[in-house]
Amino acid sequence: MAEHPVPHPDLAGYVLNVLEPGETRAFEAHLAGCGPCHAEIDELRGLPALLTTGAPVDLPADLQARTFARIHASERPSAPLRLVDPQRHNGQLPHAGSRRSSRLTPDRRRRLLTAVAATVLLIAASVVAVLQLQGPVPKDSAAPAGFTLSLIAPDSGPQRGDALIQDTPAGRVVQLRVTDLPPPPPGQRYTCWFVGPGDSLARPNRVAAGSFTTDSRGHAQVTLTGAAAPQRFALLGVTREPDDGNPQYRGPKVLVTKPPG
Repeated sequence: MAEHPVPHPDLAGYVLNVLEPGETRAFEAHLAGCGPCHAEIDELRGLPALLTTGAPVDLPADLQARTFARIHASERPSAPLRLVDPQRHNGQLPHAGSRRSSRLTPDRRRRLLTAVAATVLLIAASVVAVLQLQGPVPKDSAAPAGFTLSLIAPDSGPQRGDALIQDTPAGRVVQLRVTDLPPPPPGQRYTCWFVGPGDSLARPNRVAAGSFTTDSRGHAQVTLTGAAAPQRFALLGVTREPDDGNPQYRGPKVLVTKPPG
């Protein structure tokens, strides 16, 4: 068991390379025979390098002032100040040496710097952990560009739709909005498809993007994602399918891509 506070008072300063040369040598001599400190150093050794590669993080503007205020507060005497009765001291005030000095001695200065280093280390470790969990921040976080397709009824019916299609790393995302499409009968649902050339019931050439239903007014607004090659499946369609778990294309078309022009 370590015979010092855990973590060691100089550990944070050593990791951040802010100790004096003599303090560094003393801590390294201690480190050679202290397993817990050695394990702590192994875990934190790569932290300074990570801090130089992480994304900028906004820290509270008053963090430094609050940190030093807490440290100075801990250095103050806990007993309240008392007024001195000169008559009880033969008309003389107590010797100045009996009062606790407020000067920052070298030892207190070292402890102050170590406390600050420990604070920085804890904040940095927390920030790096969050960044590692979040993953790298993309250089361009704007939404990917897309294109819009208009959908119409194949039999000149009233139903209409429009779809914003975006190609993302996760697949092709469809933001679909339909109107005047009656709710499907019980046991059925609508399926949105990426459609390729020559598609038919006999020779299907399509990939499902997802299923949906409409409300009592015949409206729906859904976001679907599928893994269809953009060059092969350039169109979009909607069919009415049995809700029996069979992914095959069997139902009638209710919306098709509007031809250009």
